Amino acid sequence: MIRFFALSLIFLSMTPALTAQGQPLTLHAADSGGHISLGGVAMESAWETATPLVVPVATDVIHHPPLEVSIRAIVDRSSLCLRIEWPDASEDADCWLWTRAENGWERSGDRDDGLQIVIDSPEGLRDQWNWWAQRTDAVGVAQDMVVSGEGEAVSDPGQVTWRANAIPDHNAPAEVWVADEAEGPPTPYQGGWISRSADHLFEGHTEPLGEINPWTGETWAEGDTVPGVINIFPTDSQSDVETVGTWHDGHWILEMRRELDTGDPEHDIALRSGESFPVTLTFRGSEPEIAPITLQLTLN
Repeated sequence: MIRFFALSLIFLSMTPALTAQGQPLTLHAADSGGHISLGGVAMESAWETATPLVVPVATDVIHHPPLEVSIRAIVDRSSLCLRIEWPDASEDADCWLWTRAENGWERSGDRDDGLQIVIDSPEGLRDQWNWWAQRTDAVGVAQDMVVSGEGEAVSDPGQVTWRANAIPDHNAPAEVWVADEAEGPPTPYQGGWISRSADHLFEGHTEPLGEINPWTGETWAEGDTVPGVINIFPTDSQSDVETVGTWHDGHWILEMRRELDTGDPEHDIALRSGESFPVTLTFRGSEPEIAPITLQLTLN
């Protein structure tokens, strides 16, 4: 599976007394003085200017070394960039995967790993970014949403990054790969091309399910799989938040970038220098489970 993160300097001020008093963690973001290209397990040198915010993960079992979430932020030119690392024992990058069984198709109820970030503005706007290991990561962006006063999250304008792959009665996948395609579609992301992959289906490069598995050229056999979602390259405001997620050695590494001001005050928070923004990170599907992290992000 091919996967393809940037902006600000983070300083963590965290002590046992601070967390025990219930005060929020504070993350200061400043100009990096460099440029970030998203992606990769190894950090680019520009990230080293950002002091990591390290939050221990509470578990019933003692781990050595201890499990922790690490967050870095830098301002890269006119963008906010984040690098978030968290422990996860397994890479769950399939959502509702279809598997051929003896008597037909079976659809998994499992979902892909994810991370939700909610940023609150002084004006009351709540900006929500949803990253999923399959549903969004395949096309290099997070789902961009705005949270209403009633707490309902609504997608920003534009085409979202996925749709479910199932026929109406949900007893088989609706679509599979185009048999005669040598490669998948190009991605607009800086990484270049996404190769044709058995782990992903892309809008515009599918055909209806038939008797033949396009990967083997033979009839479907027990154990053959088909993705449960079809990825779509986003449009308009849905392409604001660039992402690259990589699972490596028991950890997810997610790098993200969004313009400080997208020019859309109705749907996106303008991140202004000298202001502080409450931020909540919620981890989905992690092993072990990680409690949400709340912090204050301040741009210098």
